[in-house]
Amino acid sequence: MFSRINISPSLLNNMEVRKGTLRGKFIDFIYNECAKIPLFLESCPIPSFSRDRQLHQELILRFFAFYENYPIYRSNGLARLLDFYVE
Repeated sequence: MFSRINISPSLLNNMEVRKGTLRGKFIDFIYNECAKIPLFLESCPIPSFSRDRQLHQELILRFFAFYENYPIYRSNGLARLLDFYVE
């Protein structure tokens, strides 16, 4: 983390911040189980830069958040919805 903060020219994206600040069983489930399913990885090909920025994990989180909240979702911002859902 130290080298990422002090060397990288890019800021953390929302999913990277969630991983660092909203740790728990659900985030671990997304990272350690869901994002490693071969069929998912084949079905959602993304460039290596986006993989390094945890886009697969963000897509999984979006699926769960929208699956449970879509009928009542009001556009207050996607990042807010995802943060609220993880909390």
